[in-house]
Amino acid sequence: MNAKMCEFAPLASDKNPGTMNKRTSHLPAHDPGGEEVGAPMFIKADEIAKDLDISVPYAYKIIRKLNSELEESGFMVIPGRVSRHYYEEKFYGISKMVRGR
Repeated sequence: MNAKMCEFAPLASDKNPGTMNKRTSHLPAHDPGGEEVGAPMFIKADEIAKDLDISVPYAYKIIRKLNSELEESGFMVIPGRVSRHYYEEKFYGISKMVRGR
């Protein structure tokens, strides 16, 4: 059987660990706002409840409101989770200018 395997050229980061990895460079980095790099793009109700010291059902209510605002602005949303960036911006006033981006 002559199966030809697809080969990929090594990335620059494979040779030099100090360079950016092209495989993950499209993922958002949430660093200056207090989040560790690689934090999930979306935040869920249990994390919001813990963060704001509120009940999980109330956190879901907040998510519905934030998602409703995003939908009205033309964004697609996922029920039960909201963009971490939008949540932080609405609750903590963290904007792109504050983050230096």
